[in-house]
Amino acid sequence: MHYHVDQGLQKNASFVYNNFLPQEIDAFINKMILRFIKDRFDRTDQMELGFEAVQKRLDDIRELIEPHQATFSGLTLGQNASAALPGDYLFYIAGEVNAGWDDCKLKADLSKDHTVPVLIAPQDQVRKMMIDPFRRTSERSALATITQRVLTVMGSKKFILKGVTFDYIRYPAKVDLSLNQSCDLADHTHDEIVDLTVQHILEVIASPRYQSNSAQANKTE
Repeated sequence: MHYHVDQGLQKNASFVYNNFLPQEIDAFINKMILRFIKDRFDRTDQMELGFEAVQKRLDDIRELIEPHQATFSGLTLGQNASAALPGDYLFYIAGEVNAGWDDCKLKADLSKDHTVPVLIAPQDQVRKMMIDPFRRTSERSALATITQRVLTVMGSKKFILKGVTFDYIRYPAKVDLSLNQSCDLADHTHDEIVDLTVQHILEVIASPRYQSNSAQANKTE
């Protein structure tokens, strides 16, 4: 990737630009990796390319998708539950809670476990949603919020929360030439990241070539 970034900054194989230090190239690449991930995480299909576009986005970040599981204990009916997010957490994808169902009895039947999908609620709306009988935590879905490094699942008087499982996107490893640390995204994404890096460097140094490079990059899904 370092080699191709360097080559991308050249014109007709002549050294028009001064060589950047390896640490500087590392910094540019890592910045563009994060931008690439954030772009792929945006699920909107702005170019209206259909399933192929959505599937490609998933393939682009598949190496960074990780599962996480947390168990709750000592909870009662209606009590909220909190789980610490993994240390390498970047974005939440989807999850579900495991619950001991009430089954309309006087107390929860902990032997009967059910899974309920988790719905991440806006922090400024979750209180209103919890008093709305059609939106609050129920047998259809469990509301949850993410604040700082904690996932909090809102409880229900119909069941006891026993655990949560969710998939998330982790932070990528930082590219570091001196430590021989490569990009850990899928191999087919490396050329796109190199193109983004070259485009960004051209912008930083105010090159007249930036405009044409930017136009080409905008065509990439």
